[in-house]
Amino acid sequence: MVLRLGYSGSHGLHLARPTEWNTAVPTFLADGTPFFAVGAPLKNPRYVSIGNFRTDANANYNSLQINFVKRFSRGLRFQTSYTWSKSITESGPFQAPQSTGTPSGSLIEFDRTADRSLANTDRGRVFTTNYTYAFPGNSLTGVSGAVLKGWEMSGIVSIQDGLPFTIVENFNPSRNGVRGTIQRPNLLPGFSNNPISGVTAGCAGVAAGQKLGTPDLYYDPCAFQAQAAGFYGNLGRNTVIGPGVATFSFSLVKNFRLNENNNLAFRAELFNVLNRPNFGLPIKEALNPSGRSGNAGNIRELSSNARQIQFGLRYTF
Repeated sequence: MVLRLGYSGSHGLHLARPTEWNTAVPTFLADGTPFFAVGAPLKNPRYVSIGNFRTDANANYNSLQINFVKRFSRGLRFQTSYTWSKSITESGPFQAPQSTGTPSGSLIEFDRTADRSLANTDRGRVFTTNYTYAFPGNSLTGVSGAVLKGWEMSGIVSIQDGLPFTIVENFNPSRNGVRGTIQRPNLLPGFSNNPISGVTAGCAGVAAGQKLGTPDLYYDPCAFQAQAAGFYGNLGRNTVIGPGVATFSFSLVKNFRLNENNNLAFRAELFNVLNRPNFGLPIKEALNPSGRSGNAGNIRELSSNARQIQFGLRYTF
């Protein structure tokens, strides 16, 4: 048996950060907060949009990695791995369809640190274990040997934290002049920026006492409020952690040795044996021009398949 402990880290510089340059011209308050007045002109009124592709973002990754292996003996072999990590970036996804929880592009063109957050693909903890066990009985002969020997089972268990995602508004209270922009709201005082546990105290459109972290109400919409007109919201990017993923897959094999050069194997394979529902990301739009969205926090899709069973017969020669 072998136990390995390791650390892995990286630091990235000059990463891509797509932005919209042609925003309305802001004024800055004494504390440096940008404000967009009503009717503020665009930086270049002759154009509706001017994309700006910067390479000024930074990123870093740090992880503890543990690996435990039992080499094959007495019919048993297994391996267990655990990774505890954090990945931080200052840029959103760029043409990355696998990152569906975060709006594309940087929110504030002149302030890359406003998007400094967990990376879109960050999974804080990942645990996996796999094993193979060959049942005893290979020395058996006759009828008992034909029935009992050649059996082997294996399995894989995988448990992962969920992916982060961003709470957004589907309108533009900041008045920054960017068409189709997706804004982030304010986080109300006293609330966690990852409000997915406990029950909601309720607010307009949301009944009090509902359990959070469920498919019906994964996060608490009452933690967020539209910011004052002309300002960006104070909520960060990727603050809410989505549902985790856990699966157990199992296989059972019966090997038949026909002769020295010919073998037959029957396989029964079960994926997601426990039929655990692994939920996808919830609806991220918490606010609209009328107030809180009625379906905010609802989950309407799964991130993995239901239980699947398949059988196979393999002949080798």
